[in-house]
Amino acid sequence: MSVEVTSTGYIRLALSECILAYKGRRYWVIEIPEGCVFEGFSKQVADLLVWDCSYGTIIGGANRLSDKKYRCFASFGQGCTCGDATSYRDVASTVAKCVGIYIKHCFT
Repeated sequence: MSVEVTSTGYIRLALSECILAYKGRRYWVIEIPEGCVFEGFSKQVADLLVWDCSYGTIIGGANRLSDKKYRCFASFGQGCTCGDATSYRDVASTVAKCVGIYIKHCFT
């Protein structure tokens, strides 16, 4: 994995084995294939990971419940469940909202 810092300060990835499932401006959703390890996370932990390009780290992920449904979680604290999503974009949004709520309650 290689990292690039853009002129706006975002930290972008060059993925080799993992699959970029959704590429938003700030949040990317990365699909973890069997046998791939990304930032210490494998398929046994999550089917999808959410990368925050602003901070350059994984902020959460999701596990596939069915063909088009995912259970999202934050990658810190108690690993709390954030809610369900029905698309890759939804996964990014749901995890980001969960992280925002966690930070607000813990640090304000």
